Amino acid sequence: MAAGAAGQTGAAETSAGGGVGGGTLDEAARAATLATLYRAIFVASCPVGLFLFFLPLYSRALGASATEIGGLFAVFALVPVLARPLIGRGADRWGRRPFILAGLACFILAWALYAASARVGVLFAARVVEGTATALLLIAAYATLADLAPVTARGAAVGRLQTAVNLGAFLGGGVGFPLLFLADLLGWGIVAGWRIAFGVYAILTVGMFLVARRRIVEAPRAARLQAPPVARRAGRWSLLPLLVITLGTATANGVTQPILILFLEDHFTSNLAVLLLTFTPAAVVYGVAPAPLGRLSDRVGRRRLMAGGLAVAGIVAAIFPSLPHVALLGAIWTLEALCVSAAVPAEGALVADLTGGDRRGRAYGFYSFAVGLGATLGPLLGGWLYDHRGPAAPFYANAVLLPLSALLVLLLPLEGRRS
Repeated sequence: MAAGAAGQTGAAETSAGGGVGGGTLDEAARAATLATLYRAIFVASCPVGLFLFFLPLYSRALGASATEIGGLFAVFALVPVLARPLIGRGADRWGRRPFILAGLACFILAWALYAASARVGVLFAARVVEGTATALLLIAAYATLADLAPVTARGAAVGRLQTAVNLGAFLGGGVGFPLLFLADLLGWGIVAGWRIAFGVYAILTVGMFLVARRRIVEAPRAARLQAPPVARRAGRWSLLPLLVITLGTATANGVTQPILILFLEDHFTSNLAVLLLTFTPAAVVYGVAPAPLGRLSDRVGRRRLMAGGLAVAGIVAAIFPSLPHVALLGAIWTLEALCVSAAVPAEGALVADLTGGDRRGRAYGFYSFAVGLGATLGPLLGGWLYDHRGPAAPFYANAVLLPLSALLVLLLPLEGRRS
């Protein structure tokens, strides 16, 4: 990340104990804080690669229904949505460092609960703690980046943080998958492999907590106060049409999230290696496609890319349940991943297009709330439909919601500003 100008500070400012009343951090303390923060995000993200693939299978092994599995995904999304305003206000009042450390401590507790889980109720408790940990760590992390990164390098800083999240999920899955496959091969079952994997994640996070406690320094108060105040009246309703669309797309994306693996296992195979290979191409697309497709939206326009991506994704969802072979299903899901990867960055960029620079933080707060609410409602709806209306019903719901969102993109007033 590009380095900004940094002044000299006293010993109180460079100590890892962290509370600073004013001035600036010296370059060594600033660099150590940012580097440690990126590593903390990386370590905390390591188990994420297991959840989409193995959480439904593990939950089913404990006796959970599809509705309960949908609830496991929904409760994780709901907690950050409800906690975000309080955590953001607290981080402004008491500083970022306590919330970063609290987030890592909550991750340790969450991974320990996952490792010890023998009942579905314990899984729900683990998801609540994990959701709280995510809100604590990420909100404080983004605030720290805004405090310490130069204005001209904040985009690069946020990009590096997102890279830490994705790389952590990818490499962490690389640790967890072999443990789960080995446990399955030895006849121990997925439950034993799951517990071993999360025991390893808990130990890694304990080490990261100790490092963060020593190396992360609180940003000076002056850095937190330098941003201009948020405009409270101008453009109050400018984001409302986009938020309606965002709620629809986030709900649609969440509908199939908890039941996709269940559908594959029920209709094709329970072989973990085959299921993993089916997921891999789409996972690669989700990992690499959003950045270039986001740049494409700068050239061809947000609305065109959003509408096209959502409409084609809806068509793909409609034919998904009728595919006769798992290889075809993997290919068509990869196409859907490409469509979603085209729509979501354009959607996020529209937030900046529709608001002035002095309102974008607040605007992204509303946008995140809409995404989180959709991510809560979608899995609940998908799990209920799978149990009560049949395995194909969540895909058909997706096939209705996504084209409807595409139509709203074309009809509602989403006129972004051009620089």
